[in-house]
Parts: sequence; C-alpha cells; structure tokens
Amino acid sequence: MKYIDVKGFAGVVLISLFAPMLGAQSILSEAVDKWPDSRYVDHGNGTVSDKETRLMWSKCLVGLSEADCLTGLAVSSTWALAVEDASASNLAGCTDWRLPSLKEMNSLIALNRYDPAINITLFPNPEMDDFVWTSSPRVFTGNAWRINIKRGLDASSPVTNAWAYRLVRDDTGPCS
Repeated sequence: MKYIDVKGFAGVVLISLFAPMLGAQSILSEAVDKWPDSRYVDHGNGTVSDKETRLMWSKCLVGLSEADCLTGLAVSSTWALAVEDASASNLAGCTDWRLPSLKEMNSLIALNRYDPAINITLFPNPEMDDFVWTSSPRVFTGNAWRINIKRGLDASSPVTNAWAYRLVRDDTGPCS
C-alpha cells in the first residue's frame, strides 16, 4: 500500500475524525483565516455585519437571543414558513430581512474551522441545529438547499422538513 501525502489533507481527515470527540471547535492553523473577528461588526442589537460581503446577519438563529444566543428555543420550520417568517421579521427595526441564498449562507462557512464551521465569536451557539435552511430551491426536486453548520457542507432536503434558519439583509446601514 502506497501512502500519498497531500499537504493539509491529513490534518483535515484527523480533525474530521476526532473533533466531535473533543467537544470544541477546531481551527486549522495551515489554512488562511478569511473569517477573522475583524471581518465582522457586532452592532449589539442582535445583528452582525460582514464587511467583506456587505451583508447584515442575525447574530442568532431565529428564536434565540442575547449576546450568547442561549436564551429561547431555535425555531425549526418548513422551508415555505421559514421564507415567509424571514420576510416578516423586524429584527433591530429592519423590515427587509430574508432567508439567505445558498451562496450567501456559504459566505459564513469558515473553511479553516470545523465543528462548527463558522466564526463562533460573532455567531455563538450555532450547534442548536446542525442544519439551517437557505432560500435556494433545488430545481425540479421539491427540495431546497440547507447548510450543515457543524461540517460546513450543503445538502438538499425536502421542503416539508423542518430546520432552523438565520436571517440576512443587504447591509444598507441602520434601520429606524
């Protein structure tokens, strides 16, 4: 049997295998950190702005609150209800919230982090639900895309399943 060393691959495999047993987020030191705390602005009102994508996010999954996102219960909804509820939100006085697209949600996935694959300083307690909905339907299937926050992977799911979700809006400044 021949061993092939692919730079960084062994580290990813080891993290994938053992991180769940460690009970803490793993960060690959070999990977460039494109998701540092300095990329984001926490407004202190339940919202976080991403300076790179110019998107504003709900800090917590819908249904959770406080700075640590530990108060309340994460709401799990079918895809249609999540889309509807997101557009009806008035978080921080803003009325233009929506369910993020697959591309937008993937912009939060930190490729150098695992279990969870998101910046937990700015988006704490993401493990309330492994998967979160996106607004992106999977064409011709009756499914929509969701993101596995723990692993950073996307997968489709029947729209009748219930998953947690996070809000997003274009960062056009503070709302009144």
